[in-house]
Amino acid sequence: MGSLEKSLGRKVEIAEAKEIIRDAIADLFDIQFESAELSATERQYERELLERYDNEEWFWANSIPKRFPDIPPGASIAEHALKIPNGPLVRARVLKTDDAFLDCSLTGWYHGVRPIDALEKVEARLKDLPLDGQAVLAAIEKAYQEEQLEIDQCAPEDLQKVIMQAL
Repeated sequence: MGSLEKSLGRKVEIAEAKEIIRDAIADLFDIQFESAELSATERQYERELLERYDNEEWFWANSIPKRFPDIPPGASIAEHALKIPNGPLVRARVLKTDDAFLDCSLTGWYHGVRPIDALEKVEARLKDLPLDGQAVLAAIEKAYQEEQLEIDQCAPEDLQKVIMQAL
C-alpha cells in the first residue's frame, strides 16, 4: 500500500482528492453529479458519523492492545477478513479459548450501519458463546431482530461466515 502524496511527490489537499474521486466515479458510471444541500436527515447522519469516527480514540479503539489489553492464559486472537459479494469488507478479530469466544471485534466499514453502534451490539451477543457456527448465527440473528439492526448488504450469515473463518 502506498501514499498518494509520496507517489506524486507533492502534497495533496483534501479538496483536490475529493474532486478527483468525484470525477472518477462520474466517469466510471457515466453520470453527472449535481451540487445540492444535504437534507436534515443527511446532516444528522453526518454529525453522528463525525462525532463517532473523527477522533483518535475511535481510530485506535479496535487495535489489539486497546481492544484486548488482558489476554488470559490459554486464550488467543484469531483474525479473518472477507469481502462480502456486493457488500462491505468485514474483518473479525476473535479472542477465544479452545472452546469459547471471549470477545470479538468487527470492523471494516463505516456507512450503512444503523443504529451507529450496530456492530457493538452484535459483538456483545458473541461473548462467552461456544465456538459453534449455529450458536454464532443464532446470536447474530437475535441481535439483528431484537436491536432492529441494518447493515447494508451484510446478512447475519455473512457475519457468521467471517467470524467462523477467523477460527
